Amino acid sequence: MSTVSRVLNGDPAQSIRPEIYDRILSTARTQGYRPNALARALKRRRTGALAFVIPLLRNPIWVRFQRGALQRASERGYVVMIMEEPALRGSGIAVPAEMSVVSFDEDECLAFLDVPVTSVAMPLAELGSAAVDALIARIERKPASDVMVREPMRLLPRHSVSHPPRPTG
Repeated sequence: MSTVSRVLNGDPAQSIRPEIYDRILSTARTQGYRPNALARALKRRRTGALAFVIPLLRNPIWVRFQRGALQRASERGYVVMIMEEPALRGSGIAVPAEMSVVSFDEDECLAFLDVPVTSVAMPLAELGSAAVDALIARIERKPASDVMVREPMRLLPRHSVSHPPRPTG
């Protein structure tokens, strides 16, 4: 069994006859063998997985961020786990009379809510890619460096922001 394991894991120290080597690989292919990710993670002492916590999974805005992160992680040999954080509903606070709301994740649907939400449009796919690059650099113990996303953010004013109160007196 250790010979099979070494062949399937590409152990360069393994020296066996070429016909045995080919037979092991052929059998693995026909039986649909795939390496066990957990076992590899234990051996390598790293999981190859990244976690992103986002405000609301159903929010289509985060799809662009996720797409950029997932693409870059895949290119770099990592997988991404995405988790949801519970985002201000049901508080009973009047917007914008009692509280102004600005979203840092623009989507066209924000203009059609009961109170159209002012937002900052961010380059989400680029941010996702940059986040994965920075995280992998740290995992690979490369020196920390600043991350620069050159695409500018834009403010899209809507009705969810009120004017500041007038001074009394």
